[in-house]
Amino acid sequence: MTNSKIAEFLAKGNMYSTVDINSDDRKELNSLLNEKEKYTFDCFCYECNTYTTFNIYSFEEYWVEDKRPQIKMMGIALGGMSNTRPKNEEEKYQEILRLGNIICLTAHCVRGRAHPIWIFIKIDDDKITKIGQYPNVKFTLYPNADKYKKLLDEYYIELKTALLLHSNNVGVGSYVYLRRVFEKIIFNKYNEHKKTITISETEFFKLRMEDKIEILKEYLPDFIVKNKNIYSILSKGIHELNEDECLKYFNTIEQSIEMILDEIIEQKEKEEKQKSLTGLIANITGNLRKD
Repeated sequence: MTNSKIAEFLAKGNMYSTVDINSDDRKELNSLLNEKEKYTFDCFCYECNTYTTFNIYSFEEYWVEDKRPQIKMMGIALGGMSNTRPKNEEEKYQEILRLGNIICLTAHCVRGRAHPIWIFIKIDDDKITKIGQYPNVKFTLYPNADKYKKLLDEYYIELKTALLLHSNNVGVGSYVYLRRVFEKIIFNKYNEHKKTITISETEFFKLRMEDKIEILKEYLPDFIVKNKNIYSILSKGIHELNEDECLKYFNTIEQSIEMILDEIIEQKEKEEKQKSLTGLIANITGNLRKD
């Protein structure tokens, strides 16, 4: 089940995102609900800090009764909902729709029941919508974001906000914060090397982003130099693209920014290691001279 459309949606679907379902998907939904312990999907476990397999442990149905503004909960297993057990999978699916089409799935990491994830889905005739999840979907979609905290400093909150907005299907707003992260990368590099750059800070800030990158290309990661148009895409998203278009391109742009940050971290680690080893070699050399 781990490679199916439904499994992918459970693990990676954003809040309020929707996936269309067909007759085969309905059969899988019935399998999920009726043989839940056997249903698995791959997802990031926040407690284990790694990708692992999750099993569906239990589910509960919620429904609105008599169109009144209240939600009631059922804690009984499918098949106990009526005196006559449904005869086939289509009947089982229809019974779910008849008695309640909002379902809370509880899944556990196979490494331990102490690592649960709760997913709320709304099932309609031809689609499923994710309407809730805990831990937040940003933790399962972007588990590596925390490693950029030290590098981005106060701008780390900008990256987290972009991810949170995207996980809640906010496209344009997420681009605003991604662009701020991109700008932070450029301005940090300028401040690190401005003593060796023959242009004043005032003049530098007036330049177009492409020109800023060209001036700093000696100090920037290759990926950002070769893909200057990332900034143009972010700006176009903020000013011209609609929500759906921004959401469509978000993962590619966000992963590109992660690639840039990874290159910067890798370079810093390399420089620190070189500095450390140079010091150790100098100590060894000094000790050998004394001997």
